[in-house]
Amino acid sequence: MNPHEAYQWLVEDSRETAVLDSIRSLLVWDQRTYIPSRGHAHRAEQRGVLTRLLHARRTNPLIDEHLS
Repeated sequence: MNPHEAYQWLVEDSRETAVLDSIRSLLVWDQRTYIPSRGHAHRAEQRGVLTRLLHARRTNPLIDEHLS
């Protein structure tokens, strides 16, 4: 992979990670303001899945490779 392709990969990965993080923030806000009382368990599961996805993206070894 050439430097330009690596940079494009990093940009796209960063954008997608930012979108996922904004979805997580929206879920947190919704849980604090509008969620029905019986929706907390499902929301916790949603947030857990997003947290795992975000962690995997942020610790992806390809990030270091592409930065090199």
